Amino acid sequence: MREKTVKTGVARPIRVKIVHQNRIFRECLAAVLAEDGGIVVGEIDHAEPDVVAAIASEHPQVVLIDRNLPEEFALELTRQIHDQPSGPGVVLLTHASTQEDLVDCFTAGAHGCVEEDASVQDLREAIEKVALGGIFCSHGLVHTMFHRVAQQAREGNHRAGNGEALLTPRELEIVRLIGDHLSNKQIARKLSVSLYTVKNHVHNVVEKLNVSGRYEAVDYARKHRMLGPPKSSGHSGH
Repeated sequence: MREKTVKTGVARPIRVKIVHQNRIFRECLAAVLAEDGGIVVGEIDHAEPDVVAAIASEHPQVVLIDRNLPEEFALELTRQIHDQPSGPGVVLLTHASTQEDLVDCFTAGAHGCVEEDASVQDLREAIEKVALGGIFCSHGLVHTMFHRVAQQAREGNHRAGNGEALLTPRELEIVRLIGDHLSNKQIARKLSVSLYTVKNHVHNVVEKLNVSGRYEAVDYARKHRMLGPPKSSGHSGH
């Protein structure tokens, strides 16, 4: 595994490990980061038998992970690294443009998110900040998140009949889909979000409505007329 160096404002060299499914991308990124000297850059294939152990053995300060690894492996790998005592900081390289996905990334333990079309300077800044214990989010992702928060504020929250439980528009959408007998996996596919995001929303809905499960949440929402008029079944009678 080849290692190269890059210069930054950090006093000591930063050890960085790149975990990406595309070998050409990994090698090109390592080459770009290695132009000046100051960061030690190594590459690793996500398909290695024990990626976490391979990363830990080289004691990097920052790990760059491809957010688009199959089967949500990026979030799982992030969680495993985050759970290690004195583990490295994680920066996720992502195409993500949704607030839900950003929440997933930071909830899993990421210290930074950088768009794959961001500048190399942005990536270097992220590496430096995370190595020093800080956090970083690309300007484009920050803009997306604030835009979504503002949109939700304009739409307003929907209150249950007793005025206590609050569901966001996305949570209501998920309750409707559960009512249509879709599984979490099917809901994630339909909404183009991660399975982890859907599970988080379902958990939040159950807690907010103080019910015991997903289908009781649907019953509660219907009883309190939170889901709007039922869809027509197309039949004129029973």
